[in-house]
Amino acid sequence: VRFGVYNRKVRVVFDLIPEGGLPYDIISEEDRLVVSFKPGSAFTAMHAIEAEKVKKRRLPTGQLGELGENLVILQLLARGAEAAYKLPLGAPADDLVVHLEDEKVFRVQVKARRTGTWQPTYKDHYAEADPDNDTGRFWVFVDLKAIDLGKEPPRFYIAPAGWVENYIYAGHMAYLERKGLTQKERPSRHHSLHLKDIEQWRDRWDLLGVSDIAKF
Repeated sequence: VRFGVYNRKVRVVFDLIPEGGLPYDIISEEDRLVVSFKPGSAFTAMHAIEAEKVKKRRLPTGQLGELGENLVILQLLARGAEAAYKLPLGAPADDLVVHLEDEKVFRVQVKARRTGTWQPTYKDHYAEADPDNDTGRFWVFVDLKAIDLGKEPPRFYIAPAGWVENYIYAGHMAYLERKGLTQKERPSRHHSLHLKDIEQWRDRWDLLGVSDIAKF
């Protein structure tokens, strides 16, 4: 499923199973679009087995990132954002741009995980990050672990970019000090973020100026 925003309209594209596809109904209501998928001959027991295998398979990083971005876009639009769209591939730093009705604009970096920890990359300019400075940039961490367990929808953690980047910088420097390494000697710039590190930011949609309650 892919999503796009065009002049106040949301475009939803479904990549269905070939050989007849999967039967579905679309009902347009006043403030939401309801899509219902039906059992059909195109979705056989073999397809169900293959779907279960895919569920257990690790998603490539690119697909996991795209899934996280689409989920965040949906949440923002459902909570009252005027528009939310992806930046072109290769754009520096951020993934999404968010427009509100009061003409405020935010930029958002999205990180998703399905297993393990979040793995942001330390960058040199994080040394200048100020956790108390409102730059109009935010990070949204998407937790997909609960989906795989079949327990609940994805969880979202929304934090100011200054706080996140300062936290990553402090953790990076602490690691170097513990290991007695210099910046150049560290084998990787990946920095693990655990749930406990960002739990305080769960569902802080208010920081992005949108509603705490999704409309659909």
